[in-house]
Amino acid sequence: LSIVCLIITIILYCLLPDLRNLPGKLTMGLSLSLILAQGLLILPNLPRPICRYFAAVTHYSWLTVFMWMAVIAVNMLRTFHPKTMHGGSEWLGGNAFIRLSSICLISPAVLCIILTILDQFPGGHLHVNYGQASCLWMSNIDGYIYMFFVPVGTVLLISSVCFCMTLYYIEKTMAATDMITGRKRDRERCVMYIKLSSVMGFSWIFGFVASFSNVEALWYVYIILNGLQGVFIFFSFGMTSRTRKM
Repeated sequence: LSIVCLIITIILYCLLPDLRNLPGKLTMGLSLSLILAQGLLILPNLPRPICRYFAAVTHYSWLTVFMWMAVIAVNMLRTFHPKTMHGGSEWLGGNAFIRLSSICLISPAVLCIILTILDQFPGGHLHVNYGQASCLWMSNIDGYIYMFFVPVGTVLLISSVCFCMTLYYIEKTMAATDMITGRKRDRERCVMYIKLSSVMGFSWIFGFVASFSNVEALWYVYIILNGLQGVFIFFSFGMTSRTRKM
């Protein structure tokens, strides 16, 4: 269901040129990476010789997902920053999307290629053991911690800081605006916060907390929310009043 919703979201963005501004393109990039990442997880058993390569691609795809989330978080913060709202200069110039997508796609690729090469040398100290115990993942616990857990935790921390700062600027802007008042303002605020959180990967926080606390209920919450992330993105950015009018 998540993958289907992500595909529909991408189709909508392809068909409606007005949606393909910088935030829209970033949402498309995140959606494509999520399709790849979630699609790999539902693959059937693969031949052992190619498992390590599919495991590396799975690792790469999830790292790109979180890179997109971090970039979206920073871009949203910049969008609602007072200097930008009052005519600040364009971020990264006219090639912003190309530069940002290069960061999201190339940096995880370099890391995963290096790790794949290092896996070929048994005597080394930095191994992730792609495709050993699990065909589509790494089996070395230290590799998992340092090459996935730490990067993802860092991205979630950055996204959380950007999210809080963005909410502060949104609240500040709404407080100074008389156009939206009362319940309507509360409703608009609630919808906006849900949209922001859906593309910043906050459902993964439940996974982190569950790992440390070992509370089984948190794992269920994490699995459900994470499995429905594509659905949240679709209803937040694909089924807006703007797209329905188009």
